[in-house]
Amino acid sequence: MTRSCSTLLALLVPALLLSACGDTEEAGSGEPVLGETVELETAAGQILTKEPGEVTFATLEEATTVPVGTEIDASKGTVRMTSATDDGGTQSGEFSQGGFEVSQKPDASEVTLALRGGDFSECKTKAAERDRSTVGGPEIRRLFVKADGNFRTEGRFAAAAIRGTEFTAVDACFGTLTAVTEGDVLVTDLTADKEIELSADEDYWAAQRPATSTVGPQG
Repeated sequence: MTRSCSTLLALLVPALLLSACGDTEEAGSGEPVLGETVELETAAGQILTKEPGEVTFATLEEATTVPVGTEIDASKGTVRMTSATDDGGTQSGEFSQGGFEVSQKPDASEVTLALRGGDFSECKTKAAERDRSTVGGPEIRRLFVKADGNFRTEGRFAAAAIRGTEFTAVDACFGTLTAVTEGDVLVTDLTADKEIELSADEDYWAAQRPATSTVGPQG
């Protein structure tokens, strides 16, 4: 082998190795990208994820970045999520007690958590129509939120935007409950096309049933 070939190989091999390492880092690691990826980490229990195009859920084994559109099952644990903000920073929150799909627009800090899971087929029964265990009938799914940043939950009948708070969103057969534990929440009642501001220890039912939407102290 000539000296020139040896020199060329000496230059190419490190470059190839760096390129390979770089490709590895891009797959599921690194900082979250606004409107593209978020970072997930298991804070407690078991967390399952299903990325867009996947058919089945996989266990979240370690901190990793996933694309927006990923569905997260936190019904048996707590997931810590970090997303990018439009000012170049990040924001984080912890979510538990249910499942959700994460989305974020490429030009906005707000992250939407659309409630997922549950079986709404029972809502078509006579028993569900007679059920008064909640204002909205039988509970189907829920999500507990503890976050500091610009996050928004989206249920069947209501959406809730936060700026650092703790609250629970519950989808029942005929309504969506927003119950605030700490901080402030702006609820959008999708059935009545109106907004309601809630503070700690207040809740609001956006109900499909006529004349049953209520706002007031919890309990």
